[in-house]
Amino acid sequence: PKFRESLRAAWSEAGSDEYLHLALLRARARCGEEADLLLASMIERIPKPEPARLRREVGPILASAFVTKWKAIGYFPAAEKALVRRDFGPEADADVARTWPGKDETKARWVGLEAEANGFLSLAELEGGEARSKGAIAYAQTWLHSPDDRKVACALGTDDGGRVWVGGALVHESAARKRADPFERLALVRLEAGWNRVLFKVENVVGPTGLYFRVFDPGVRASAVPE
Repeated sequence: PKFRESLRAAWSEAGSDEYLHLALLRARARCGEEADLLLASMIERIPKPEPARLRREVGPILASAFVTKWKAIGYFPAAEKALVRRDFGPEADADVARTWPGKDETKARWVGLEAEANGFLSLAELEGGEARSKGAIAYAQTWLHSPDDRKVACALGTDDGGRVWVGGALVHESAARKRADPFERLALVRLEAGWNRVLFKVENVVGPTGLYFRVFDPGVRASAVPE
């Protein structure tokens, strides 16, 4: 702890050096500070840290759990550029009692899903399973409760491409064909006091599909529905 103040001073002078920030974050955590909360300060200076380095250097000392409780709906047809250009209904309407026209002239309904032990939420658990998720889009929704207006760090990843909104603001977009990485994107998001909607729109080409989502603030709690 005697190094705490000098480490804070070094942090303030670290500029945009990603590796130095990660080393200092580890050192400050050893001095009793919360690594999870330091991430928000880091990504104000480094908006897109390198995922593999982040996972390797600070992943093991982060305490916050993955968000596990969700409502999900699918599937919808993944026509050309549908990931970006087409709202199938859930983007503007959070009502989980509603149904929407889905893939193959079916009705898509919201269902409750829970993430696996490693934090991965499989979207191949919707009606029809993995076979029907091929060439399709699904949505997953959860809510974050904040005691006040604040900025928080979060990490996310999707399989394959995805768009992510927090409180109505688009915080991530990728059309890449890939596996989900829990640290694909580290983002600083603004939460208002009370409940904030989180919405994932995930496109699957073939094979497994799903997402990871983690919030690095012990003062924020998650729920599949606002309580």
